[in-house]
Amino acid sequence: MTRGRHALFTAIRDDKKVLLGAKQIYPKGIVRFPGGGIEEHETPFQGAVREIQEELGIQVNNEELHELARFSAEVSDNKDTYHFSTHLFTFLLENHQIKADDDLDGVVFYSLDELDDLAKRYEKLSDELIFVETKAKVQGPFRWSDYGKLYGKIHEIAAKLLKSSLKYK
Repeated sequence: MTRGRHALFTAIRDDKKVLLGAKQIYPKGIVRFPGGGIEEHETPFQGAVREIQEELGIQVNNEELHELARFSAEVSDNKDTYHFSTHLFTFLLENHQIKADDDLDGVVFYSLDELDDLAKRYEKLSDELIFVETKAKVQGPFRWSDYGKLYGKIHEIAAKLLKSSLKYK
């Protein structure tokens, strides 16, 4: 929990399906909006542009990128409280050719109804205390259920906002 500011993003296809990132460390049936920490010297937009380049291998500019929502959360463990600020950005995929890169194992595209279902799956994640090994380090202990509380809400709210802004039927 070293970075308190995060930039997440999704690309939207012509068929109104949204891009989500897959990682082997995620529980079965779980994917999420890709992204990562915003560096100290970056604005949220700059962080999102960098994350899109790192994770999908494409360059987008500020005119293509739209901030859909900002989320704030406080997370406490037994001794400290952490404040998280998460910015969710969207852009139209159009002619961009993507390639999952950096720490993504792949990408998938979900309809907005499937995004609603994903948010519900987050609510059912395990309460078991675990450690997760990534390419960079071992992280933990934590509970997937705690992760699900935050990311379930982010995906649920994003689905509502996207349905409204895309006039989804």
